[in-house]
Amino acid sequence: MAGVREICDRTALTTGTGLGELAVRHFQRAGRVILAVLLGALIVANGLNIAADLVAIGSGMQLLHAEPTWLWALVAGTLIAALLVLGSFTRIAFCVQAAVRSALVLSRRGSPGHPSVGSVLSHTLIPHIELNKAYLVLLVAVLGTTISP
Repeated sequence: MAGVREICDRTALTTGTGLGELAVRHFQRAGRVILAVLLGALIVANGLNIAADLVAIGSGMQLLHAEPTWLWALVAGTLIAALLVLGSFTRIAFCVQAAVRSALVLSRRGSPGHPSVGSVLSHTLIPHIELNKAYLVLLVAVLGTTISP
């Protein structure tokens, strides 16, 4: 992804135009159709990425025994959309900081089992890998929402 961004930036610096403008100038009719299809696929991929992130928020609330997942995903999506449309950058930054502070406070409580520091450090630094369906689905989900399309 960084390589593609670097190429786009260097192309724009060299030519003085963006990648989209260059593609429209360079490609004929068939090329424009291919670009339109790729752009549509990108929009769908970004929509699915956003949906996966919202469902992850809902699933996190379900872990706190706040059911149902779809309701929390809907609430989170509505609040984020309202912040983006009605809020300023300062307000959005304040809300994100408040959420991070809340997560830090919850993480400081520790777990009910009181694990040893060595166990926590070893499980943090050494990955645990299982070759079963549930683990692989979770791995694909995490990578899919982490690596932007």
